Amino acid sequence: MRERRPGVGGGARADETAVTDGLLIPGGPGWSVFAWTLFLAGFATFALLFAPQAFLSAQLAVDADSASMTVSSTALGVAAGVLGWAAVSNRTGHLRAIRLSLLVALLVAVVVPLLPDLQSVIAVRFVEGLALGAAPAVGMAAIAERVDGRWVAHVAGTFVAGNTLGGIVGRLASGAVADVGGWRLAFWVSAGTAAVAIGALLVLSRRLPDRRAVPARHSAARAVGENLRDPVMLALYLQGFLLMGAFGAVYNFFGYRVQEPPFGLPAWIAGGLFLVYLTGSVAAQRSGALARRIGTARAMVAGIAAMLVSLPMMASDSLAAMVAGLVLFTIGCFTAHPLASGLSGRSARIGRPQSAALYQIAWLGGTSLCGWAGGLAYAAAGWATTLGLVAILCAVAAVAAVLGGTVLARARPDAVPEG
Repeated sequence: MRERRPGVGGGARADETAVTDGLLIPGGPGWSVFAWTLFLAGFATFALLFAPQAFLSAQLAVDADSASMTVSSTALGVAAGVLGWAAVSNRTGHLRAIRLSLLVALLVAVVVPLLPDLQSVIAVRFVEGLALGAAPAVGMAAIAERVDGRWVAHVAGTFVAGNTLGGIVGRLASGAVADVGGWRLAFWVSAGTAAVAIGALLVLSRRLPDRRAVPARHSAARAVGENLRDPVMLALYLQGFLLMGAFGAVYNFFGYRVQEPPFGLPAWIAGGLFLVYLTGSVAAQRSGALARRIGTARAMVAGIAAMLVSLPMMASDSLAAMVAGLVLFTIGCFTAHPLASGLSGRSARIGRPQSAALYQIAWLGGTSLCGWAGGLAYAAAGWATTLGLVAILCAVAAVAAVLGGTVLARARPDAVPEG
């Protein structure tokens, strides 16, 4: 297919999805609209996913691991829903599925502030997670389908950057009002923040033609089974579980640690430290360029190494060292995670949508289960024990990255550019 270049002034043609061989490239028609659509989908999803845990602990008089279930239950709901949303997208198209998912999730989210107690909040947020599953389920598959392979990691990074910014804005916006208006107002603000992003997505995504999936040669069940038996894909899914499990354990309880001696920070300042999350957005967008320069496996290992180096810093009694460690940890995690996520769709031999959904299940399961385990460790023996758990997760992730990267380079050299 002949490549078409956008005019200097843009115009309607610049919003069409058409480039070399029908795939999007930087500067080509439809590139920026598609990238922004995926960014907004990630932003809205994660603005709804996270909850003001520390404020829930204080205002409902529950412990840290109980409050963390408001996030873990939602993440588990997303994990339970992604394969279903992948099936829906096969009938409706990726973008329609994402729009429907976010609208339903928003309707559920506005019910949460009306609930009477923590148990009902946890239950309804699980349902909210089920509704939120489309963007995690098909976002990476849509990228693999529409974007030139050289730039998949770049757009995957943009998608993950939307996740990152949505998470931090959701936490900060809700945390800023929780002291004044309580946890109910915090959830209202979280829903309102997501509603703005969803509105923008509804307008922008209409400028892109949707695509129904090409009828698969294999059943969804067979695609899932084949991917779960593929050692390359298993290594990638394990990366998602371990990396985001480590991330969940750190971010769920870092705020609690800095409110304790010797720091004693008030909850609103502790919540403000989640601005560090912004460094993850930058790292996610740069991860593709790093992979093209030094190779994907090396880039992933470098990210995991940064996570490991950060742990002694976060064990310090110096607030400056702790924050610096959190910055390094976040950069490392969001260097490795988008690369593994992008590969989960591109490297699958069959069933790319199912493979991308399996990766989402893996990392969401890791966030939920390891985040919860981090809370048990924190309650039993303190912050140092939580960091010890994170160190184990990162070490295993490094081994999986090396072994999986070696097999991938030999068996599927065209799956990803190597340095």
